[in-house]
Amino acid sequence: MGDTLEQKALRESSQELEVTKVPQSRALSCVALRIAGASFSAIAEVNELGSPAIARQIVEEALAASVDENKDIAKLRALHSLRLDRLLQSVMPQAVDKKNVKRLDYLRAALSIIDRQAKLHGTDAPQRLEVYTPDNQRKEEWLRRALEEIGGIKGLEEEADIIDAEVVDGDE
Repeated sequence: MGDTLEQKALRESSQELEVTKVPQSRALSCVALRIAGASFSAIAEVNELGSPAIARQIVEEALAASVDENKDIAKLRALHSLRLDRLLQSVMPQAVDKKNVKRLDYLRAALSIIDRQAKLHGTDAPQRLEVYTPDNQRKEEWLRRALEEIGGIKGLEEEADIIDAEVVDGDE
């Protein structure tokens, strides 16, 4: 029978839950029901627990206990990096050997490994882009300097004369 990842992790952990002291088989049942979409009330009822809060606590503790410290992302990244380094070391001599008839295959493999390392470490990520949004005062200062450079701003500060005009149609 195929076990889920959570079930395997729970079975590998031989510890009882610290707070609730529930046997591992009951904790496994609670987690399996929760993964299947059961509510905490239903889990409590099926497993004859006192309340939905206890069911929730059991599920959360069981899942927390199933987390393997070796699966920490930084540790996984380091492990994968070491594995990729070892693979690259194994294909690199054949990739650079000009007499090797399968050199092109080894070059592709080496390039693939290098590409994977770059993705793993983020070295091929786009460059950081910072967006600068000036406030109105800085915008006005920039506009003032730009206008001075192209031929004067003096007329803009003076109040303009308002001319009252009326359009007269010539046919009347």
